[in-house]
Amino acid sequence: MAKLILTLSILLSSLIGNSQCEGVITYTVDTPPGPDNTYPPGTTVQLCVTMTGWNGNSEGSNWNEGFGLNLGVGWATATPVSPPADAESDASGTWLWMTNVTSDATGLTAGPGYFFEGPSGPTDGNPGNDWGDYCMNGDCIWTFCVDLTAQNIGQPLDLHIGVTPYADGTMGSWGTEMCTPTQNVIFDGSIGCLIIGCTNPIACNYNPNAGCDDGSCVQPGCTDPAACNFNVNAPCDDGSCTYGGCTDPLACNFNPLAGCDDGSCGYFSMSDITHNFVPCPDTTCTGSEVTYSVTGNQFSIYDWHITGGGLVTTDQTSSCEIIWSDTPGTYTVTVQEITAQGCVGDVKTCDVVVVFPDITFDTSQYKICLNDDIRLNAYPPGGHWSSEFMNMSTFIGTKPGTYYPSYTTNIYGCDVNESVKVVVKPKYEAPPITYTTEFIDLCMESGDTYYLTPDSLDYTYNWFIENSKQNESSNELFVQWPDTSRVYLIKVIGYDEIGCESEPGLIAIKVEACQRFFAPNSFTPNGDGTNDVFKISGMSVYQPTLRIFDRWGNEVYRSSNLWWTGDGGNGYYCNTDVYNWIIEYRDKNGFHKTDKGFVTLIR
Repeated sequence: MAKLILTLSILLSSLIGNSQCEGVITYTVDTPPGPDNTYPPGTTVQLCVTMTGWNGNSEGSNWNEGFGLNLGVGWATATPVSPPADAESDASGTWLWMTNVTSDATGLTAGPGYFFEGPSGPTDGNPGNDWGDYCMNGDCIWTFCVDLTAQNIGQPLDLHIGVTPYADGTMGSWGTEMCTPTQNVIFDGSIGCLIIGCTNPIACNYNPNAGCDDGSCVQPGCTDPAACNFNVNAPCDDGSCTYGGCTDPLACNFNPLAGCDDGSCGYFSMSDITHNFVPCPDTTCTGSEVTYSVTGNQFSIYDWHITGGGLVTTDQTSSCEIIWSDTPGTYTVTVQEITAQGCVGDVKTCDVVVVFPDITFDTSQYKICLNDDIRLNAYPPGGHWSSEFMNMSTFIGTKPGTYYPSYTTNIYGCDVNESVKVVVKPKYEAPPITYTTEFIDLCMESGDTYYLTPDSLDYTYNWFIENSKQNESSNELFVQWPDTSRVYLIKVIGYDEIGCESEPGLIAIKVEACQRFFAPNSFTPNGDGTNDVFKISGMSVYQPTLRIFDRWGNEVYRSSNLWWTGDGGNGYYCNTDVYNWIIEYRDKNGFHKTDKGFVTLIR
């Protein structure tokens, strides 16, 4: 029997003229009464009551205290299902199911029903000694549900149902009783049946007028002996006959209309395609032979194809061999399973990229200097190098020449070998040095001299004078020779575009100083006429300034003469000690010169 939900909306003004506080009452029952307004013995009905709105705030500040049920004697039990929700914004109260409640204010007793354990008064499980549920704007909604079970006896007992909303001035502890409690009648009926018969709508002998079932219902069934569910006891056919077929939803020939399984089920078992037991997609090289396979039922047929680029060899089993051609490209391998039951499965595919196997070096030619080394880089990595000059992936250029080390690796299953060119450059010949003279007399010519090595390749150079590196990298060196007599060794080394150096170019330059000074290293200014004066003698000294310093750097004497008598000026005589001297002057060519030394004064 289909479940019927009956909804009744009751407006207060049409039911209770004196109830000025309660809102609009509606209810539902999940089981309707019979045509004679009765329920069979033992029937359980779920009742849900909803009240929308509350007007008691303006009637002496009365709040909603509870809902009392008014039940006839035919109801055996009332079981709570769900309480109303707390209407207060702070949810400070609780709705309780009570068999009875007595008000502290009026002494009135009501119940069973749901009553509010309010925010004022003790929380003791007695809603009668505190206030009700406060609905601030008067538009709250309360809903509760109970199960009502009729007594299981065949007597026409009263099954009356009523519900009475109460204010806290009536059933709580609020002292202002201004809301009149009024019962809202929901149902008036009884236990009993006027017509007894079969009440099951699917029975062969269903009686739609019967209010109570007498147990006489005869159930229908399948009356076809060829059906899977043939019922020899069925007096009438209900159209439920089903027939044999494959009943497994996982089978490829599943029959949703089959009533019983006849053992004909077939199944797809084919996996995805793998290449040499590796999942697709696949990348392989031209000319390679690859095995493609699936796992599946050994009794199935497997139909293999490719979209081009190779030759398929297969006996319609779960694997095939493909020899790929020398034409690179992207191709697709397909396979379709056909079961022994004739089911044709989905097409499985494997995309295959066929490439020409090629090793890539980071350059077409390596160049290194003699006795240098260089790392050779090849892609894909993981291969090995072959050459007497290789150490792992490093080429060591111990001998000049051109070499072709080879690299071997595996590319998508194919062994590939390629070589790369390595040039080991020898040291090239020493660059020649062009100069004007190997002998420089500073009294006869300037000390400013240029030295040049011819260059047409824009190489760089390192210049050295007496193994002291000069701050010059071009092919030209400018030197200002000091006024000192000695032989200097000039060396130049060239470097080509990759830094390989040449043999050194060498020349020797002799410089003859113009100033031929003599400066004694001691004197004794004691007045004995012997060695009393420190005197510098020489040639081509013009505009001289002689300065004498003590060991702490203090200047004790200055003069435009080239001698010193050991005095410090103003009648002060210097003590025995070591003194430093500096002379600044111009030579015969007008060049500014400086010379220095030390002298010991002994008294």
